[in-house]
Amino acid sequence: MTATWQHATVGLDVLFARRENGETHRGSIGPGSNLSDPAFADLPQNILDAAQAVRDDAAKMAQYEAMKQPAPSVADLTDRIKSHAGNLILAQYSFSAQLNMTMRASELVDIKASGGALAADELAEEAALKAAAAWIKSVRAASNTLEAALPSLTEAQRAAYDVAQEFTEALAQQEAG
Repeated sequence: MTATWQHATVGLDVLFARRENGETHRGSIGPGSNLSDPAFADLPQNILDAAQAVRDDAAKMAQYEAMKQPAPSVADLTDRIKSHAGNLILAQYSFSAQLNMTMRASELVDIKASGGALAADELAEEAALKAAAAWIKSVRAASNTLEAALPSLTEAQRAAYDVAQEFTEALAQQEAG
């Protein structure tokens, strides 16, 4: 007796059944199934084609869903830029480290303001504090530059905007001078 096959598409699955010698065998092919798996080797081509069509439709739907997402607003991108700047700074200098640097810089200024001279280690410490402050200012300046450019971006440019990449480029431009 010849086997008869039936199939139906339900959501992202293709359900199939084979009836042979009075017995019914059922199975399904889901989005995660490997169509070249030997387990599917005996399936008729029309069932494999149906499974591939469902996958193609699912991929098109995912692209459509991604495309229909609105581009982020200028305000949203501004928030993302500010957040990225803050994260960059905190990754380099924690909040408590920044407070300690501010306190130490104030102590060094007090020494000089009272007519004292800084020792060699204090001069090195002052230089390190100035370098840290300059770096933090450069991150803030890059943030300001990126934020100022946002209103001129088209919707497509806002949709494709990569904050981390833009920041990397802005900081590189600042270093280049």
